[in-house]
Amino acid sequence: KRTSIGGNLELSQRFGYQDNNSNFFVPTQQGTGRLSLSYTQPLLRGRGHAVNTSVIVLAEIDSVVAWDQFTELMQERLLDVTRAYWELYMWRSILLQRERHLGQAQRIFDELESRREVDTLQSQVVRARAAVATRRAELVRAEASIRNVQTRIRSLVNAPDLVNSSTLELIPAEPPKRDYISINVRDALLTALQHRPEVDAALQRIRASSVRLKVSKNELLPLLDFVVETYVSGLEGRSDIGQAWVNQFSAGEPSYSVGLQLEVPWRNRAAIARYKRRCIEARQLVEEFNTTIERLMGEVEVAVREVKTSFREMEGHYCSMLSNEADARYLEQRWRLLPGEDRGRSFVLEDLLDSQDRLVSEEFA
Repeated sequence: KRTSIGGNLELSQRFGYQDNNSNFFVPTQQGTGRLSLSYTQPLLRGRGHAVNTSVIVLAEIDSVVAWDQFTELMQERLLDVTRAYWELYMWRSILLQRERHLGQAQRIFDELESRREVDTLQSQVVRARAAVATRRAELVRAEASIRNVQTRIRSLVNAPDLVNSSTLELIPAEPPKRDYISINVRDALLTALQHRPEVDAALQRIRASSVRLKVSKNELLPLLDFVVETYVSGLEGRSDIGQAWVNQFSAGEPSYSVGLQLEVPWRNRAAIARYKRRCIEARQLVEEFNTTIERLMGEVEVAVREVKTSFREMEGHYCSMLSNEADARYLEQRWRLLPGEDRGRSFVLEDLLDSQDRLVSEEFA
């Protein structure tokens, strides 16, 4: 039995048989028995609770690191699912925008077609037909993007009732928030340091390196063991091993031994090299931890800044969208009031279609 402080407790029962042709071998055909109890306690190298339980501690640390790695992968998967959800919401919104965009061009084309024999120029009909074709192609792309995102969501979630239903349509149930959420950089950094698994994994690796460094430092010491043993032994001739075992407790008397074992390796280069290696590993892991913290702080600062910038961008695009919407309404009214055969009406039609394109672009933004 090995104790947590490095001691070794041993209880043993040995049986033996020995015989030879010597005249001085008395008795012949000897059966022997020896019952011994010994305890060896390291006093220098291998001594201490920390050194002897290091394997268990390192296994526990590896378990925590493995859990951190699993948590990081799980967070990435959840983030991918969340991104796919909002991408699906975005493309469904784009689909509505493209349908409205196509409907505007289709109404203009239908009106020009109905007035072809009255006051419509052929160039206007051709331009409106081209706009309809272009916008219908954009609508097809939006529909395909929706199906692609739905396929990606099914593969990410990997639920049997979703995977086996490729024709199932996914409809987002939660709309995005429209109010600005103020995020403090300091609070975001503290939250990241507390919950980002790579930070905890880096700390656990430093802890493991510290344990290995302590063990390596202990291996630099000489081997000095305190040894104590007590035993009883029995001897019987005629190959009677059973009687020899009985004699252990009747004829034999308990004996004991106490001593020290000292071992000093010459120059001890292997242990010194291992210790230097552990020191370098510890410094390397500390630098990796500092790099992880700096990278994390940079990611958080950029993310918080992007939230503010994106919201301000959205406000700008919203104002631009309202202006383009007013411009499109004005151009449409002006186009309807102009005579059909007027060349200026063709230029206004071109401006109207371009304004509608700019409007849908700002809606997308």
